[in-house]
Amino acid sequence: MDRNGEVVGVIFAKEGMGREAISYAVPSSVVRKVLKKVEIREFKGKYSGTQLYEAYEELGRGLIKALFFEDYNSAIQHAQKAIEMDDNYAEGHFFYGFLAYKYKAYKIAEREYNTAYKLKPSLFDDNYNKETVEKLLNIGKDSAENKEEDEDKTEKEERTYIQPVISTPRQKRKVEFGAYILRGYFEDYISGSQTLPPDDRMEVFLGVDLRLWGSWLYLVKNASFGLGLSSSFLKVLAFYKGYESLRLEGIYNFRSFKFSAGLGVLREGNKNPVSFRFSAYYKAKDNPWFFTASLERIKAYELSELIENKRGGFNPLIGLGLGFLLEI
Repeated sequence: MDRNGEVVGVIFAKEGMGREAISYAVPSSVVRKVLKKVEIREFKGKYSGTQLYEAYEELGRGLIKALFFEDYNSAIQHAQKAIEMDDNYAEGHFFYGFLAYKYKAYKIAEREYNTAYKLKPSLFDDNYNKETVEKLLNIGKDSAENKEEDEDKTEKEERTYIQPVISTPRQKRKVEFGAYILRGYFEDYISGSQTLPPDDRMEVFLGVDLRLWGSWLYLVKNASFGLGLSSSFLKVLAFYKGYESLRLEGIYNFRSFKFSAGLGVLREGNKNPVSFRFSAYYKAKDNPWFFTASLERIKAYELSELIENKRGGFNPLIGLGLGFLLEI
């Protein structure tokens, strides 16, 4: 799976053990095409007709519907049926726990994960992210409190099931919109004048989450139009005309803050001087509004002259902005 929890391939072979193992996978796009053309057939084998085989076959149907067709409602029904057929089927309890956690039925998820762990601890090896699951659900803790709860349970206790929802939750796409509403040269703030050209005094940007490897598409409008892509650690923007031609920034995320630093290529007549650019972004949790600040167009040759004491200083461009992030 990728970082968004989407299936990108199906492992069919593996070399080695644990974290050092190398796995070989068929792309999910290929598997999806095949599954749409074939039916699940009854295979005759060693366990055919047994309770274990029936549960195994039922869980397989649920896995296919969940992982490739995102039909989680049907997957829940198959998982429930599988563990009803064989209550000692560890994989069935594990998958049902996964579905329960997805629907935020945490008590049921904890119960099913614990049951799967007791039946088959090897299920929670590296391939199933053992550390995360154990930390989240306290699997493996043999406290006195847990022992008392187990002793109080009877064989006649009815199993509580999660109820399928009417429709599968749709993954929302993130969109951000913002503008640098205060923008000008440092010396202008001191003198109270504004020498920045009128068509460059505001910068508006629109970002759309592509839901592909954590990337974003950005459209920027200042004196010109800019188009670019951003990942979790890098952002590149190219401008059609205007006072800039290119921005290249490295990104660092820290809690509610996002910091970036990089280079820009400017347009000054027939010259294209390189400049430095720094920006900061802050968004409070569970709040759609965010704030931005930038310090840009710090020309490399001006810094060089400043270091060599050939001139008094440099005049960077400062921007303060406001925006909001939505999920649609």
